[in-house]
Amino acid sequence: MVRANLRGARLVSRLGYAELRGANLAGARMIADMKNQSMGLMRAEFPSANLSGANLEGAELGNALLRFTDLSGANLAGAYLYRADFIGANLAGADITGADATEANFEAARIAGAKGLESARGLNRTGSR
Repeated sequence: MVRANLRGARLVSRLGYAELRGANLAGARMIADMKNQSMGLMRAEFPSANLSGANLEGAELGNALLRFTDLSGANLAGAYLYRADFIGANLAGADITGADATEANFEAARIAGAKGLESARGLNRTGSR
């Protein structure tokens, strides 16, 4: 789904190894619905997916699993990243200006060269490289 247009979509699913290079996910709601959690935390999962160059501006990614995901050059400006799991992810050159990264886990993530680090709320760069 290279360059797929999923702007504003509601997406809570497992998309491991998905090829979403350059996809438009601006304003997409990929956040867990806390009213529907009887079977465990249901959230957007993109482990080892390719989201390089994707537009995730203003997307809701609270609690999302993005381990080892390629987000290089992605636009995450203004995104809601509360408690998102970016362990080992590549965010080199990504734009996180104004994103809410409160309690997000960036352990061993590559954030060198990311834009907007100083304006991202709640960003804890411990363990990132």
